[in-house]
Amino acid sequence: EKHFDHDGCICGYNQEDKTYCIYAYDQNWIYQKFWTTQKSFDAGRKAIFKKGQYNSICGVKPKGDQITFSSETALKKIVEYLDSTMEKYPEVSEGTVYGIVVHDYIAMYVEKLYDGSIPYEKTDRRVFRMIWEHKKAMQERIKLIESDLSLDHEISNVYKTVVREADNIRMLYASHNMKRRDTVLPIIQKKLLALKKQERELLEVLLQKVQGDDKE
Repeated sequence: EKHFDHDGCICGYNQEDKTYCIYAYDQNWIYQKFWTTQKSFDAGRKAIFKKGQYNSICGVKPKGDQITFSSETALKKIVEYLDSTMEKYPEVSEGTVYGIVVHDYIAMYVEKLYDGSIPYEKTDRRVFRMIWEHKKAMQERIKLIESDLSLDHEISNVYKTVVREADNIRMLYASHNMKRRDTVLPIIQKKLLALKKQERELLEVLLQKVQGDDKE
């Protein structure tokens, strides 16, 4: 009925009935495991190739190496995340946008949904799930930094409100996808930009806190 190009993970196969077991988002936007025929999988690869796009299959095998958390690396990545503006990623340019300015571009996307320049039928349902999952990962990162540097958990505790609000926005957007309600789009846009502002403030406080601890 409707499909997006996306990544999936082949986690099993059955050569008797010629099927693959795949982890991916299903038609209800739930990430879970399902079986598909190898013939259908190959047909999908050929279809995207005919559209002039590329596809690839990567083999992944876990190693036995133990990767320890590095607060230094995590803090560096947070600095890079915050060093992201419209000047650095202007609208007139092409390419991938990184960092906190992604919120501004998603806000523009919501505006296009509202004014109809992107049809409702082409709405991408995954956008705000991505935001929510990012906030959950960021909170875990903050908690690990605080523990690693023997800081209190004040920032990560307050950051819970960011995670909670991201989930609220996700559900509001999902309700619009289930039954079109254009009036909620400006609300979603406003909430998203407020979320960005709150996140920036909390991350900047975290960086100041770490720098102050280093000076001591």
